[in-house]
Amino acid sequence: MLQLLDDPLNMPFASETAIGLVSFAQGPVLTLYGQALTLQGRLDEAEQVLYRVRNLYMTHGIAQSLWKIHLALGKLYLTTDRPEQADESFATARAQVNELAATLTDKDLRENFRRRANALIPSAQPPTHQKAIKREHGGLTGREREVVAAVAQGLSNQAIADELVVTIKTVESHITHILSKLGFSSRAQIAAWAVDKGLASAPQDLDSLSSNN
Repeated sequence: MLQLLDDPLNMPFASETAIGLVSFAQGPVLTLYGQALTLQGRLDEAEQVLYRVRNLYMTHGIAQSLWKIHLALGKLYLTTDRPEQADESFATARAQVNELAATLTDKDLRENFRRRANALIPSAQPPTHQKAIKREHGGLTGREREVVAAVAQGLSNQAIADELVVTIKTVESHITHILSKLGFSSRAQIAAWAVDKGLASAPQDLDSLSSNN
C-alpha cells in the first residue's frame, strides 16, 4: 500500500501553481499515505506527511478538507503520547466542522454533516494523572523526559538514539521540542533543569554539554 501511494507523490510538478491545481487529488493521497505510515509505526514520517497536507490545504484555501487533517494529527498525537496536542487538534477540527456546517443553507444537510463529522472526532478527555505529571514537568512527554535525563548524563544525540532505539533525527526532534517547551537555548540548561526536577543527578561539567550533539 505504501508503495502504491508513494509513486504518485514523487511525480514532479512544474510550479507551485501546478501544485495548487492538483491539491484536491494530492491531498487525499498524502493523507492516506500519512495514515498508512502511522499504521506501520513510522510516526515521525507520518507527522511530516500530515503537516505537508495541512500546509498544502492552508496555502490553497481547501478549507473543506482541513478538519480531516487535524483529526488525523490528533490521532497521531495520541499515539505518540501527546494528549494535550491531540486535544488542541481535535478542538480545531470541531471548530472547522462548525464553520463548514454554517456555510450549508439546507438545515437537514447542515445538521447531518455536523453530527456525522463530530462523531468521528474524539471528545476532550478529563485531566489524568499522566497529564498532571506532564504539567509538573513543563509539559514534557514521558519520552521527552527520558531524553532530558539522557542529556543530563552527558550523552550525545547518537548515544541517546542508541539507548532509546530510535533514529538520531527523532532525538534531534525531541530536543528541539524540549528546548521550545522549556524556553531554553542549550543542553546545559536542560541538564540543570533535569537535576532540579529530580529527573537526573548533577553532571560533573554542565558547560561541556553545550557541544555534546
